[in-house]
Amino acid sequence: MSNEYDMMQDINDNGPIVVSFEPDEGFASYSSGIYAKGDFNNWLKTGDKQPEWYKVDHSVLCYGWGTKDGIRYWKLVNSWGDNWGNKGHFLMKRGDDT
Repeated sequence: MSNEYDMMQDINDNGPIVVSFEPDEGFASYSSGIYAKGDFNNWLKTGDKQPEWYKVDHSVLCYGWGTKDGIRYWKLVNSWGDNWGNKGHFLMKRGDDT
């Protein structure tokens, strides 16, 4: 999959997908709302070429998407159990390469 629309189509056609990312220090304490990483996309601001790859060390299951107050998000479930996030689930900002 190459972009958010391909991901959405795959979820719609085939069900949940596994996605991977490099969580920042704030991710462990997520409890509600739409999670958005900090200022890690400097290449977007500086106009540098997008890197060919990112370090990733965590995978989650993405099962849907939505919009709240004009902010687009993914619906995901983490593997850390029901005591993390919203009973193991969380929302992540969509459309800005978070």
